[in-house]
Amino acid sequence: MLAGYLRLTDKLVKDRYVFEQGHALRREGRVYVEFEEERPWVGGEARISLEGRLKL
Repeated sequence: MLAGYLRLTDKLVKDRYVFEQGHALRREGRVYVEFEEERPWVGGEARISLEGRLKL
């Protein structure tokens, strides 16, 4: 996950962040990341946009 990588490389120094994504596709969303020690916890809202089965 990008937030975890950025934390390990000292690019993120705070313990809480809100990231926005999906603007170009008009599927705006927010991802909440909170670090407890060095572990990232990720949250946000989700919607089902596709359902199905995949057979491998």
